[in-house]
Amino acid sequence: MKRVFIWLFLVFLLSGWSGTLAGEESTLQSSSYNIDGWKIRYASPSYGISVMLLNVTADGLDETVAVPGFDFRILNGMNVSKRGGFYTGYEVGATIYVMSESDSFYVNDLNGTGGNIHLSDFFAGSVYIMQKYGYRLDLGVKAGGLSIGTEVGIGVQVGGGSYDVYDEAESDEDGSGETDNPFGMLMELSLEGTLRIGQNSRLFAGLGTDLSNPMFDAVSGSSSSNLDIEQAPIRPFLRAGFSMNY
Repeated sequence: MKRVFIWLFLVFLLSGWSGTLAGEESTLQSSSYNIDGWKIRYASPSYGISVMLLNVTADGLDETVAVPGFDFRILNGMNVSKRGGFYTGYEVGATIYVMSESDSFYVNDLNGTGGNIHLSDFFAGSVYIMQKYGYRLDLGVKAGGLSIGTEVGIGVQVGGGSYDVYDEAESDEDGSGETDNPFGMLMELSLEGTLRIGQNSRLFAGLGTDLSNPMFDAVSGSSSSNLDIEQAPIRPFLRAGFSMNY
């Protein structure tokens, strides 16, 4: 599964690189402005952290494991205003989640007598494309200013991953999990604060969450008949980047 994700990630990078070259060539052949006060295109790369939440349940157990991840994406759009207002575009990106080992949890019926387990070797990732819609309220003058805004995204994702469940008493593996739903819908909601430099450049930070169908919703091979590990549908994120109209 890791190899499949790596190939998908390479395709994502190559497609983004070729799309950038095509966009630059198109820009050189067109005017800088569509109508007064509006730019024809804009580009906005961003980078940040994301958290995948796993709900671990069994008899007498109800815990949440937070798996950290790295998020990187680029948003491209057309007909964006040089100051505030509505904008739209499409965004492609990828997120990778890695965790070597979680905290320990006690499971009552593990091996018939009870015992401690933990999750280990967790690796997951997804690539996605979304249509984005946003609005910024601009506060400032022509030379610069601050703005606040909100953004909504709707799209699709494909991803995969795996993890192991480790029995601490037996010092051995006690179950594992793999991707149950590699394809799914994706929705995003976020709030953004922006520092505008001139009319065409911005530095921004955003806080929000992705909403999607869980990639993981079951664990197999465990000696506990009641152990269940399911991914929560929300994935909070914090990211920052820059935007340039051109």
